[in-house]
Amino acid sequence: MHYLLLKPRQNLLNAASRVGEASHQVLTNMGDDDEWGRELQDTLLALAKAVANTTAALVLKAKGVAATSPDQATQNRVISAATQCALTTSQLVACAKVVAPTLNSPACQQQLVGAVREVGRSVDGLVSVCNETCDDDKLLQDLASAAAEVSRTLNDLLNHIK
Repeated sequence: MHYLLLKPRQNLLNAASRVGEASHQVLTNMGDDDEWGRELQDTLLALAKAVANTTAALVLKAKGVAATSPDQATQNRVISAATQCALTTSQLVACAKVVAPTLNSPACQQQLVGAVREVGRSVDGLVSVCNETCDDDKLLQDLASAAAEVSRTLNDLLNHIK
């Protein structure tokens, strides 16, 4: 069921990512892009990728929590929260690709900061659901550590935006 709902959204996110890459290429070819600007864009995209990587690690930890769930409904709650985390992170990466060439624009910065906040909220939601549904201290400690890593990479990205 989740897969059927996610596929169109993932296709949209992939298309948005391709638009971002194409707009970056157009701006680069126009010559408005200097070495310093390219370096800032590359750093932005690397930081967004770091968020994606740490979020993927968090989702794997949540999968471990889901596996210990006593019933299907509880397992579905954890999986749903993890899926939301992955989706908001995909949206963040797509947004970073789209706004990277025009990051000096306050409107672009605002869009990216909004995407960062959405990831933060989804991480908090995932941690909350896992804390409510799991009694295994080791799994919860590992999950908390993974969530802290996502927070660190989100802060690194926010610092770069400002």
